[in-house]
Amino acid sequence: MNQPAVGEPAPIGGDDPASGLPGAEITLAALKANWTTVLDELERTSRTAWLVYHDARLAGVALPVVTLDFSDQVRFAPGVSFPLGGRRDHRAALVAAIAAVTGWQVEVRTIPEPA
Repeated sequence: MNQPAVGEPAPIGGDDPASGLPGAEITLAALKANWTTVLDELERTSRTAWLVYHDARLAGVALPVVTLDFSDQVRFAPGVSFPLGGRRDHRAALVAAIAAVTGWQVEVRTIPEPA
């Protein structure tokens, strides 16, 4: 089965796609529209994971993968290595927050990939 291109809609139900709510199409625009709420939920459930992800940039959606870009953080910290969202428990907390807010079951990938 072909995956939609980054940013293209991927149907998961029949509700209004523009709403960004469960049953809507998963798109980068829909996730961006809900990102603040996702981060609020993440902060409520895991302050540490929130600290990891609050500065990440949403880079793409190609189901089931949501890609977050940490390139700016790398550029501002030359020679310093951060986990950049690589911890399994932090990713699980973010995935749970996305599911709680949108109803979408996704995976999280980061750029650059953690070492």
